Amino acid sequence: MSHLIQTRSEIAESDTWDLTKLYQSEKDYQQDLEGLKQEYPRYASFKGRVGQSAGDLHEVLEFEKSIDQLAEKLGHYVSLKAAE
Repeated sequence: MSHLIQTRSEIAESDTWDLTKLYQSEKDYQQDLEGLKQEYPRYASFKGRVGQSAGDLHEVLEFEKSIDQLAEKLGHYVSLKAAE
């Protein structure tokens, strides 16, 4: 019995990932990727002040959370796109 792996073009669209739930277009993905790259240098602004006040700590934790969420979304998209 021979089992062949189908190519992406041979698989019904209904059996593939619906990546539009993450990004409507490749352009939208690229915009988020560029936004993430531009935000990373902001980490340096927190150096030496994270423990100065509760407000500063809150600010860095919220920033970290937003970066993590965006990076996770980008990572899921890339991973699923590669599996196509």
